[in-house]
Amino acid sequence: MEAFLHFLASPTAERILASLLLVVVGGFLGWVGHRWRHFRSQQQIMQGDAREVATIEKVILERDQAGRIDLRIRTCGRDPVEQIFPNPAAREEFHTRSMQTTSTQPLVNKEGKMGSYLLQELAIWVCDKVGEEPFPHDVWIMASVCESAAFGGHQSSTVLLIRRDDLAIFRDWTKCRDIHVEHGGHGERILTLLSVAKEFDRQTEAVAKRQATGQRPNFEETMYLLDLPLDQRTYPLPTKPVPWTRFTEALKLRGLEE
Repeated sequence: MEAFLHFLASPTAERILASLLLVVVGGFLGWVGHRWRHFRSQQQIMQGDAREVATIEKVILERDQAGRIDLRIRTCGRDPVEQIFPNPAAREEFHTRSMQTTSTQPLVNKEGKMGSYLLQELAIWVCDKVGEEPFPHDVWIMASVCESAAFGGHQSSTVLLIRRDDLAIFRDWTKCRDIHVEHGGHGERILTLLSVAKEFDRQTEAVAKRQATGQRPNFEETMYLLDLPLDQRTYPLPTKPVPWTRFTEALKLRGLEE
């Protein structure tokens, strides 16, 4: 016993005990951190926040012989944001900008050099995700949005793909109002596409002006034009008019009539 007490008083024992204490404290803090992250994840789910992942969705418009337009939305892939943006600073910036979107401004801000970097990373991810498929190529507009939880039940970061020719209809609300959808909640996507069309026109005009004066279109692009071979085939699920009465407040904020 005397020898053991003598050992405890030695510098060697002090180092061993200090190391054990650090291991115990580190393990405890790690456990607390894990439980806190788990709690935060649960809270995000309960609050309808799904912005830790990003989803690629293509918008397909189909026209029948009578001229009616059906809007169909199909998912092309999904990944955690940390996988899309390996750089922590870029990931944090994308999250911050996603938090700043509103019901009337659903597009994720792409201003400045950082915004250009985020847009480039998203384009690389999208092209890698959809791959080289044996379908006809077309020009698709890629736009990053973060819609409210009313669409799909959760607020998530979404990369929209829509054919450039199809985007033209979303310049005219009177035509958009009569579009049929598979789910009533898809009316919000129509409102989002109105914003996409408006921003695309602004971007096109700004880039053209800079090019006309011999300037580079630095940081003017908030969405990309991509040459993609996407499958546009769909099963003819039943569609219906959008119940616009559900979106009365959103329409008022945008200055649109029901």
